[in-house]
Amino acid sequence: MGAMWQQAKRIIVPAGESATFTVSLNCPLERFTIWAVSGRRVLTDMSFQTQINGQNYNAPLTIVALEALDILYRSGGAFSENDLIPFIHSSQRDVLDPFDVSVLITNNSGNDEDVTMFAVGVQHQG
Repeated sequence: MGAMWQQAKRIIVPAGESATFTVSLNCPLERFTIWAVSGRRVLTDMSFQTQINGQNYNAPLTIVALEALDILYRSGGAFSENDLIPFIHSSQRDVLDPFDVSVLITNNSGNDEDVTMFAVGVQHQG
C-alpha cells in the first residue's frame, strides 16, 4: 500500500449561502474518499454536492437535524462507486482538459453552520 494523502478544512457557511471545498490533488491516488464531519454540532439543513469541473456528479447528500459523519464520495473500494480519480501533472495542465473535484456545500437554514471537510487518499506507488 502507498503513502497516505490528506486535505482538511473547516468551513463556515453563512445562513442561506453556499461555499465550496476544492480538492487540491498533487499526486496520483489509488483510493480517494471525501468526508463531511461536524463533531457534536447538529447541522440544521445542509446539502453537499460533489462536482467535477463545477458540474454536479452523483446525487447530493442532505443532512437535516443530525451530526455529520458522512462519506460524500469514495473510490477504489469494494462499493458500487468504484471510480478512480484522474491526476493531471502540472506539465499537462495546458494540454488536457481540467478534472477539478470539489464539493458545493449549501446551507439551507437560517443559522450559520460549520463543517469540517476531509479528502483522504492513498498515493499510487510505482
